[in-house]
Amino acid sequence: ILLSYSIVKVLDIVPFLLFNYSFDNLALRISGPLYINYTRVLTDHYTSWLLVTSKYLESLKYF
Repeated sequence: ILLSYSIVKVLDIVPFLLFNYSFDNLALRISGPLYINYTRVLTDHYTSWLLVTSKYLESLKYF
């Protein structure tokens, strides 16, 4: 649990780094779609994780 949390923490920092270094117009054009793609992947990851967790908790209720 701790490992995945630290990975998520590191991933949370990445977009800020992308934004900080994207003052150059070219960098902005590259990091823009990357950032959008990244947030989409992250939200997918979180929703699937929540789904699995809720299913797991539901299964615990029956024991």
